[in-house]
Amino acid sequence: MKRIFVVLLVAGLLLSGCNRAASTTNLSPIDQAQTAGAGTALPTALSGTAVPDTDTSSLPETLPVSEKGYELYSWQSNSSWYFTLITGTNATKDFNDIVTAGNTLSDDGFVKITVRGVDAIKDVLKRVPADSRIIWGGMVLPKNETTGSIYLSYPPDSIVQDIETTCSDLGLKLTTIQAQ
Repeated sequence: MKRIFVVLLVAGLLLSGCNRAASTTNLSPIDQAQTAGAGTALPTALSGTAVPDTDTSSLPETLPVSEKGYELYSWQSNSSWYFTLITGTNATKDFNDIVTAGNTLSDDGFVKITVRGVDAIKDVLKRVPADSRIIWGGMVLPKNETTGSIYLSYPPDSIVQDIETTCSDLGLKLTTIQAQ
């Protein structure tokens, strides 16, 4: 018993003598997380060459099948709702890529379509192959949010329900990640 006590005492003294920078710094990842991005303002208007339009006539009748499904994003600017449908990938989506006007349909199957208005996104959804998965990401903003910044958010419940019904009628598997 005496031997175990001596071994523990010696081990404790050896460990207390360690003076590693990692154990003596005041660095706190939590403090950094709270200040990361400070001074980086969210955009207050749409960027890009043009504001997304409601014209979907140049899109193909059927979009390519996406192994990882599609992602849907929405936001409001002034009184209009905008939507981007983008191919699901493991890559992190850049905020500006999502909200920038313009459509991309590449030969490798990548799709990014940005439109203005509920009727326009419903027309885009009609082009998505049946049985495709769509994840609609965003957040529910407080009703009194008045900062004027663009947030990837959900439209009012009536619009969400309208788009959910459209997807169901088209055989699309829509998942919203908004809190119920």
